[in-house]
Amino acid sequence: MTLQEVLRAKNRCLSRFWQVTDAFRREAADGRWEGLGAFHRERDYILKSLDSLDAKATEAASQLKAEERTEVLKEELRALLRERDLAIAEIFRLDSVVMGLIENERERTEASLGASLRGRSIIGKFKSGGGPRSGREVDGEV
Repeated sequence: MTLQEVLRAKNRCLSRFWQVTDAFRREAADGRWEGLGAFHRERDYILKSLDSLDAKATEAASQLKAEERTEVLKEELRALLRERDLAIAEIFRLDSVVMGLIENERERTEASLGASLRGRSIIGKFKSGGGPRSGREVDGEV
């Protein structure tokens, strides 16, 4: 693979990473969290592919001969790197949104759990044996 081909493949991977993140962002924004595991697995798979492509890019760059390093090649590489930078910036923006959604869901879940625990505590106070006279004694009087 030429350096340009490797960089194009890397940009496709970044585009896929972006799409996966955006799709999950939409699901999470709608309160659908079932896809969280698949989201992580897909991103991990893409990250491994990106690591492999980075190694291939390093190898391809090291094999470039001096006469192949033309201004045309340099400009093409700059364009591919700009495309990469834009994709990475968008991924960071989306990740920030997803992290905010996850944090909000965590806070909501903790609040719900806290309310549930408080409710159980209150109910426990009214159960049998919960004071000087048990609930059964009170029930028998009524």
